[in-house]
Amino acid sequence: MIKVLHSLFAGSSFLLAFLILTNTQRINIKANKWFASFIICIFLIAFETLLDDWNMSDDSLLLSVISILCCFSIGPLFYLSIVHFTNPNTKWRKRNYLHFFLPLSIALFVIFLFTIVYNKEPNDAEPIIANGIEFTLVTSLITQLLFYPILSYIELLKHKKNIHFFSSNTEKIDLKWLQYLCICILIMIFCWMIEIILDTSDYSLTILSPVVDTVYLSGIFFITYNWSKQKEIYPFNSIQNINDLIVAINTPIEKKKKLIDDNELTDFKSRLLLIMNRKKPFLDCELNLEKLAQEIDTSTHILSYVINNGFNENFYQFVNRYRIEEAKKLIQNTNHLSLLGIGFEVGFNSKTTFNTTFKKITNKTPSEFKKMSSDL
Repeated sequence: MIKVLHSLFAGSSFLLAFLILTNTQRINIKANKWFASFIICIFLIAFETLLDDWNMSDDSLLLSVISILCCFSIGPLFYLSIVHFTNPNTKWRKRNYLHFFLPLSIALFVIFLFTIVYNKEPNDAEPIIANGIEFTLVTSLITQLLFYPILSYIELLKHKKNIHFFSSNTEKIDLKWLQYLCICILIMIFCWMIEIILDTSDYSLTILSPVVDTVYLSGIFFITYNWSKQKEIYPFNSIQNINDLIVAINTPIEKKKKLIDDNELTDFKSRLLLIMNRKKPFLDCELNLEKLAQEIDTSTHILSYVINNGFNENFYQFVNRYRIEEAKKLIQNTNHLSLLGIGFEVGFNSKTTFNTTFKKITNKTPSEFKKMSSDL
């Protein structure tokens, strides 16, 4: 049973790595290269475990070094993929090499042990030294594997906040599945720690190992399913403009620059309101800051400034307020559309977002609002 699960896990991770590397849709290109490296490391670890199952590893130095490099590289590779998912314009800096200092140092240390220490005659102290080294390696690995998912989760929370400044529908670009993956990784680490703690009990391993291996395999299926659904997060002509905009928005208030004077702000507000009421661009479920900026013939920075300072809202709030007002009109005056149909009609692309946004703005669900309108 365990060998079958290990084979499935290794095969699934190899196939997933291949799919991500080929990336036939050519989306999120930099991020997917890092993410593929993360999955390749998982495959190589799984493959070494598979070789151990069939007694084919022969305590190879090469396999041991590759396995250790992969184990200590999983965290940094996962984090760097998150960084590029949330900011594809990220430049490689010298300090990024520090992420791989620990994996390389430990790999060199292992090579030293194999070539120097273990070629000597055994003595009574060696088991104690070996146990101490193993404890240090395992503790270092667990610490690192806990650190990077938490760091990645924080990056994803920042991303979730930032996308509200340039997108009107965030469900497919909020990377929520990667937040769940961070939690899954922490659960997997917990399972692995239990395996280590119970390693002395054959009975415990017999019961626990299939459960843990099933969790690992489920994790690969989860990644495959969600990665295949992931859209391009920044479908803009100039990603740099959006990055600069995010930096400007997150700048402390006392350091923010005034982009236009009050008269220009009033003029832009009037033009924006005119377009929103006449052309109704909010009905486009793919509406983003760049598209709307083109409608009023201005830059994304100016438009964002007008929305933030002229209406005290971010782009997401501004557009969805119009969508809800349009939905209210349709609920009151239309009988041939269902509530979900109305949600799609006004620019939402999911039932959950429509209901949540409607309730937040009107303090009523669409159903409650319809019933109230019918009773009047």
